Amino acid sequence: MLNLPKRSFVNILHDNGILEDADRLYHRLTKLERINQKIVFNQLYDSRIGFLKGEIEFLREFSKIKSRMSCINEAKSIVNVSKNLKVTDYL
Repeated sequence: MLNLPKRSFVNILHDNGILEDADRLYHRLTKLERINQKIVFNQLYDSRIGFLKGEIEFLREFSKIKSRMSCINEAKSIVNVSKNLKVTDYL
């Protein structure tokens, strides 16, 4: 699915002002990616591959995170910020 090189990921974080815990964020995202790949594999091949104990604990902790992000509001703000960027790129 996603194969995000660590250097690119750290650069993205740095560009967005996130300078601390880049290594920890990268490892957690890769763990989440592995879990997602298992879920997709299970659906594609109709199998029942289980999760490792560490993955189960990770999912439990992940579910406890209170998120304030609203996908709809975030999408609206991205559209508003970037709607004229492509037009100005060609001028």
